[in-house]
Amino acid sequence: MDRRSIQISVLAHASILIGFVFQWSFLFPLLMWKTLKHSKYSEKQARQATYYQVFALLLILFVSFTAEFILLSQPVGEGKVQKVDKNLVRLVKLALYSLLSLYALYGAYRCSRGEEFRYLIIGN
Repeated sequence: MDRRSIQISVLAHASILIGFVFQWSFLFPLLMWKTLKHSKYSEKQARQATYYQVFALLLILFVSFTAEFILLSQPVGEGKVQKVDKNLVRLVKLALYSLLSLYALYGAYRCSRGEEFRYLIIGN
């Protein structure tokens, strides 16, 4: 396996870190997958990273909506309006995204060593 394929693969997996700033981070490995067709290895790793980051985005959205729904369904006194604690929801999202990012960084590490990596969630 050549060095360029490894670099593309590492960048594809590590691009999940962009998600801390830009929610649509899956666009970066998607662009790598579709434009940088250097080798089968780098193409497969970029595809895996894209699918994983789409999964991560959908999971974050699901958890956010569920957390807000749970917070809104709490009983309140008569005449009071229930408010969602946005900071709590942001904290939950940050914690979950951090865990998901650690797994993707593990994938980047494995690729940096030239090893094959498959996400458990996505598989083949």
